Amino acid sequence: MGKDERRRYPRFRKAIQVVVKERQGDAKLVTADVSRKGAFIITDSPWPERQLVHLRFVLPDGEPVELMGMVSRCVEPAQERDGCQGMGIDFFALSAEAKERWDDFIQDLPDEDLPDGEEEDLPNRRRHRRFVSRFLVRLKDKERLREFYTQDISAGGMFLKTPVPEQVSPVVEVVLVHPHSEEEFPLAAKVVRVVDGPTLADRGVGLEFDPLPEEDEASLLTFIETGVNYLRRVDGDHNERVLMILRALEAMLDSPDALVKLGEVLLQDVEPEAAARAFRSALEVDPHCLAAHRGLYKVHVMLGEPEEARRHLEALRRLEPARPRP
Repeated sequence: MGKDERRRYPRFRKAIQVVVKERQGDAKLVTADVSRKGAFIITDSPWPERQLVHLRFVLPDGEPVELMGMVSRCVEPAQERDGCQGMGIDFFALSAEAKERWDDFIQDLPDEDLPDGEEEDLPNRRRHRRFVSRFLVRLKDKERLREFYTQDISAGGMFLKTPVPEQVSPVVEVVLVHPHSEEEFPLAAKVVRVVDGPTLADRGVGLEFDPLPEEDEASLLTFIETGVNYLRRVDGDHNERVLMILRALEAMLDSPDALVKLGEVLLQDVEPEAAARAFRSALEVDPHCLAAHRGLYKVHVMLGEPEEARRHLEALRRLEPARPRP
């Protein structure tokens, strides 16, 4: 898990029992720390990175919670962190019940369980709920998620109904929950208006979303179409990151906006051939997609192919007047 993920989901120093289930028998281990999205498990025989594991945690209330995870990193004796060797686990595909129970457990952990110095780095912890409010947005299907992106995120803000608007913090985290995969995509926003109406239905807050960097917007569009945040899955490995983006392209056949955004990210990664694949896929969906033609023009300039670049430049000149003016 990369630095940004750790900051978004703080680690709490907490030792709880965990059973790692295997065919040859269960291994009873203990955690060194836990977070909303994972845990670090102490063991002198860590599993290989990327291996899937079936876990059963015994929470302080005595009730177990079972979930799946993937080994994200291994710490051997020569690399011990905080005196521990073991393996970091990233959770995924949690059931709604497991997610709710784990979230409740994490949210109730005391401040003193946070590592020294981490409190300044982590603005959206539950322990700071008096400063940062967090809301889950669940929409019934992908089409409604697309509309939310167009009508609210792209427009810069939204009105969020809540019965206690005066208790909402100035800084807000809006978490989109994908209707198919149940994966999440967090968005930062600030409160710009508080409405304390006469009825519960009238009360709420006006939010303004923080501007999304180009790569984050590509990641969001990919998330909407596929249910997976591909661009956040790989940290540091350029080739694997590009491979993840190409996998995203294969999963999206009907969203020219998302395809174009992925192409632009690939151009930034100086992968013009891969970017061309994304832009061409966008044109197959919408032959009049100006952004795809612009992208292909840049690709062919980068590749030193003036004739192909000129062809897309001519397409831009031909299509732009045909677009209705706002």
